[in-house]
Amino acid sequence: MASAEKLPSGRWRGIYTDANKKKKRVPGTHALKSEAKAAAQDAEVKERRKAAAKAGTLPPTTTWGAWWDLLREKRHFDSDTPMTEANIVDNYLRPQWGEKALNEIAQSEVQDWVDDLKAGKFRRSKRKTAPPSPGYVHRIYSVFNVSIKAAVKAEVLDASPCVSIELPKRPKRAKPYMTTTDAEKLGGALRADFRDAVDFGMETGLRPNELAGMHATQADQEARGFWITDVYVQRKKVIRGYPKDKDARFVPATDKAWEIYERRTAGRNLTVGCGIPHSDGTECRGALVFLTVRNRPMNQNTLAYHLRTKAQKLGRPMKSPYTLRRGFATRGAEGGLNAFELADVMGHSDIKITQEYVQRTKRTGDRMRAALARPAEGAGVADRPRLRVVRGRGLGRGTGRGTASDSHPFPSAPKKSEEDAS
Repeated sequence: MASAEKLPSGRWRGIYTDANKKKKRVPGTHALKSEAKAAAQDAEVKERRKAAAKAGTLPPTTTWGAWWDLLREKRHFDSDTPMTEANIVDNYLRPQWGEKALNEIAQSEVQDWVDDLKAGKFRRSKRKTAPPSPGYVHRIYSVFNVSIKAAVKAEVLDASPCVSIELPKRPKRAKPYMTTTDAEKLGGALRADFRDAVDFGMETGLRPNELAGMHATQADQEARGFWITDVYVQRKKVIRGYPKDKDARFVPATDKAWEIYERRTAGRNLTVGCGIPHSDGTECRGALVFLTVRNRPMNQNTLAYHLRTKAQKLGRPMKSPYTLRRGFATRGAEGGLNAFELADVMGHSDIKITQEYVQRTKRTGDRMRAALARPAEGAGVADRPRLRVVRGRGLGRGTGRGTASDSHPFPSAPKKSEEDAS
C-alpha cells in the first residue's frame, strides 16, 4: 500500500509495496505529503504491471501508453534509436493512443490515423506545420506496429489491428550526392583534417559513423583495405563494435584512400586506446584514424557543419556527410561496378537499397543514348549495322557439346537475397 514518510529535512518521500510484498522507497523527495503519496501509488501500479506482464497476465484493457512504458524498458540499442523513438512517441503516438485500451484499438482507427498523418491533419501542436513526408509516416507507423506486435507476442492481445494498413507510397526522387567536382572545390576550402575525411568518404563509401569510428586496427596492410567493424555512436559517445547491418565487411583501398590513411596515422602511437568507451565494455587497444586538430573524434555533426558553412561561402549546393556515400556509389556504378559488387562493399544485403544510392548522371544518359543511337538521317538498309556469320574451325551452332543452354547460370547471377535488416 502506498504511503509517505517525512524526512528530517521536512520534505516527503513516497513508499510502496512491490510484487514480492517488500517495501520500497520512491527516488526523489516532494514538498507535500500528497505529492509523495501520489508518486508512490504510481510506482506501485507500474510494479504490478511489470509483474503481470512477466507472468503473462497483463489484461488487454491496459492502455497503449502503459504498455509502451513497459515495452520501452526491454528495448535496448547500441545506437541513437531510443532518442528517435522517444520523439515519435511523444509527438505522434501518445497524443493518439496513450489513453486508449489495447483491446479497443480497431483496424479502421489505425487506418484513419495513418491517413490523417499523410494529409497533415494530425498535428503535434496547434501551430500549423507541414505534414510528415511519406517516409516519415512509415517510420512513425513502424514504432506503433512494433508495440502492437509485442502485445500479440506477449498474449496481451489475441490479434493485431495493424492488418492490411495502407501506407503512403514513398516516391522515388533524386537525392543529393557529392560529385568529384564538388569534393575538389569544397575540399580545397576545408581544413586539412576535414578535407581528408571528405576524400576518404568518396573513396570508400563508408557511413559517416563508420568513418568517425574507424580504428587503425581495422586497416589490413596485406590485403590493402579496411575491415569495417567499429562505429561511433554520436549521441551516446560510445564505440559500437559492429556496423548497421551487424556484419563486418571488407572495403578495398584505392591508392588515394591508402595515402589518406597513412597520412592521418603517420607519427602516431597506434597501439593506445581511442579513449572512448566501447559499448561491450572491452578495453580499446587501437587509435582512431580520423581526429580533428584538437584530437577529438570527427563526428557527423562537426563534419556536416564545416561542409555546410564552406558550401555557403563558395555558393555551392549544400552537402551532408551522407552525400559522400552516394557519391561513392554513383562513381562506382559509372566505373563499371555492378549492383552486387557495390552492395557487398557498402554493406547492403538487398541491391534495391544500393540502387537508391546510385544517382542518375549525364554519363548515364550518354551511355543510353549511345546504345540506342539511330542510323544517320537518309542512311539506307545497306548502311545499317548487320549481324555477321563467323565461320571457322571448331565453331558450332548453339551451346557446346554436352551442355544445355538453360543449365549454366552466369557467374555473376545473384544468389537468393536475404531481407535487409537495416
